[in-house]
Amino acid sequence: MKQFIWYEKYRQKKLSGLVLPKKHKRFFRKCIKEKEIPHLLFVGPYGSGKTTLAHILLRACASAKLILNASSYDRGIGVVKTKVKDFATSATMDKNKTNIVFFDEADGMTPDAQEALKNTIETYQKNCRFIFTANQIERVHGAIQSRCQLWEFQSLGFTEVLALGCHILENEDIEYKKPDLRKYCREHYPDIRSIINILQQNSSTGKLIYDKMMVDKQSLQAYIEGGAVNAARSTWSGTTDFLWLYRWLFEEFVLEVKRKKRPAVALAAAEYMYRDRSVADKEVNALACLLEIMAILEVEVDFDIPF
Repeated sequence: MKQFIWYEKYRQKKLSGLVLPKKHKRFFRKCIKEKEIPHLLFVGPYGSGKTTLAHILLRACASAKLILNASSYDRGIGVVKTKVKDFATSATMDKNKTNIVFFDEADGMTPDAQEALKNTIETYQKNCRFIFTANQIERVHGAIQSRCQLWEFQSLGFTEVLALGCHILENEDIEYKKPDLRKYCREHYPDIRSIINILQQNSSTGKLIYDKMMVDKQSLQAYIEGGAVNAARSTWSGTTDFLWLYRWLFEEFVLEVKRKKRPAVALAAAEYMYRDRSVADKEVNALACLLEIMAILEVEVDFDIPF
């Protein structure tokens, strides 16, 4: 079946296509050749190739695989005691390979689940291997870290992301202007998944259309400084992607506040941008960010102004 989702269509399928340090490639090339891996923990920002590499290793080395997203429903102790344990104890179908459990975004797992998992890793290591990815190493239990080989990843450079965008649009026969592509890449960098998705979304006519979000940022700034929460919300009515908000807060709004408060505002924007990927409601997360910034600015918050 033809792959309609661009992000999956252009996800690298081979190790040779990934942009990785030589040390990484040398080691994982050996793993693929021998069809054997140790327990692995991949740490780095979004879009750095962690999940893609995990899938490459799964295809090459797994007799059977269990893929769990630890930032959603697969994060609690119940999953470890049922799904993971049952899978880890199952026999391998290919005697030359092992079963592999892949926890994507493992830093989203509950502390209890991580505590329970450490014993599972040790008990069934002859029959099963584990791969974890995480954005924040400090949120991964030390016991899990000590049982895995830790590999650090870096974001793909902006020039390389721009080149990838060009390649995708040209391969899909999409007419585009490079300044428009650059704007999309800049607004969503370094989240490659978001960049590719937004390019596909705005190329349905066969031409890339730069749909600039018409947010009155001057009014938004005034509402934040005045503590008007619902009025601030009205400036982005209908929006479902808030990466632009966090980048604007971090790069532009922060320069408009008192110098001594700038570090706290910048850190708040960065923290809520990180949370944006895994929260159930992105708008609630965005409003929580504005509330924290209002608290930093020590303004009186007003919920009464209608939305």
